[in-house]
Amino acid sequence: MALTNEDKKEIEKIVKKEVKDFLDTTKAHDVVIKVIQKELGTKKIDDKIVDLSTKVVVELSLIHI
Repeated sequence: MALTNEDKKEIEKIVKKEVKDFLDTTKAHDVVIKVIQKELGTKKIDDKIVDLSTKVVVELSLIHI
């Protein structure tokens, strides 16, 4: 039995949530912040930059799944 498009979307949604939860538990968010701070040369960074960077990390992690 083949998966429907709805099945695929639901699986993708579950996987994204699981990857995000895993990255949160491994302090990936903190690593992203430190890398941004180092690259920008400042401790003060915009929350939007951190959110966007964290989303990129999650998306890149999904590529390897």
